[in-house]
Amino acid sequence: MENVISANIDNNLLSKQERLLRFFLALTAVVIFFAIYFWDPITHPLTVCKFHELTGVSCPTCGMSRSVQAAAHLRFVESIRFHGAGWVVLAGLVFLFFRTMTEAVQGKKLHIIISARQKKLIFWGIISLWILSWFINIARDLNLLIW
Repeated sequence: MENVISANIDNNLLSKQERLLRFFLALTAVVIFFAIYFWDPITHPLTVCKFHELTGVSCPTCGMSRSVQAAAHLRFVESIRFHGAGWVVLAGLVFLFFRTMTEAVQGKKLHIIISARQKKLIFWGIISLWILSWFINIARDLNLLIW
């Protein structure tokens, strides 16, 4: 009886349903990766950017699809030229796969210890990269920057 109680109290252990959910998330990450890898955003664009149509300049996410696809093919210079944060999105997808698959296999939650200061630095670093990429895209649209 004590083992059952201690198993329920231990927050690190995952139930069978939670393990299946983690496996499903890992599988979803793999499917998304292969969809990105084999899909060509140049010949088959997802949508037309309405912001770009109305204003004539790029929106904050313009170039992201092409950037992630180029990063998936390990063409990082090309990826950064399309959008500076595309490789971050791909890295997040890869991280999601490894974390959820590890949790599904081990049956335990992984606790990544990051201080509040480190979380803020990561968050603001990504936001800054995103905004910088947007400004670079706008500068290119206005022919202020050739790259």
